[in-house]
Amino acid sequence: MTVTGGKREQYLAALVNKPFDRLTWAPNFDYWLQVNKANGTVPPAYRDMSRNDIVRAVGGTIWSRVKTVTSHMPGIGVQTTGLGQGRWRHVYHTPAGDLTTLHVTASGEDHAVFLEEHLVKTAEDLPALLAMIRATRFKVNAEPAARELAAVGEDGITLEPCPCVPFIQFGKTDAGWEAGLLMWYDHRAKVEEVLDAWTDVSLEEIRLTAQHSPAPMITLGDNMDQLMVSPDLFRRYALPFYE
Repeated sequence: MTVTGGKREQYLAALVNKPFDRLTWAPNFDYWLQVNKANGTVPPAYRDMSRNDIVRAVGGTIWSRVKTVTSHMPGIGVQTTGLGQGRWRHVYHTPAGDLTTLHVTASGEDHAVFLEEHLVKTAEDLPALLAMIRATRFKVNAEPAARELAAVGEDGITLEPCPCVPFIQFGKTDAGWEAGLLMWYDHRAKVEEVLDAWTDVSLEEIRLTAQHSPAPMITLGDNMDQLMVSPDLFRRYALPFYE
């Protein structure tokens, strides 16, 4: 039977492949809003509105990110140092050694912060990364998600960001794609030990989210394409994780 309800019902029907009688327009303009708020250039008609109310004003359907399960790493010390000119050095002290990252604020008007140096530079850093992953613990608080779900109401949905495929987490964030793929090729067993640890931790977070979050959907930030994840890699690393 075709779903004929409001925006929330229509959106959920489309996402789970049920028949629906109108298209859902759920705009993702968070980056635009962030940039224009930072620069004071949000159009006057929308300047004092919340993100959700802007979506309502333009006739869209809301999707709002919420977070019920958060992570922390007891036993892992973190030291942050400002280097000036929008640069921050983070040092992570683990039982297996120290890891560092460098975040830099872009010079353009968007003020975006990007990761210039990844945690893992060489295979020698993998034990420390493994220690960080295995130290991960979770806290659950469903109250903010429940409040946001009530605020969105029938005008859309809330969704929970959850971990991406571990192979992509390693390639995109931990090591960077170039270094990550070379490490995977040259040190397969060590990298796969890291991927297995990420799988255990990620699935635990997803299970806790499924148990405690009132949100109807989760999303995985894979940013996947065929250049980095070939069909063979998809079958080996992505498909089992999704299943």
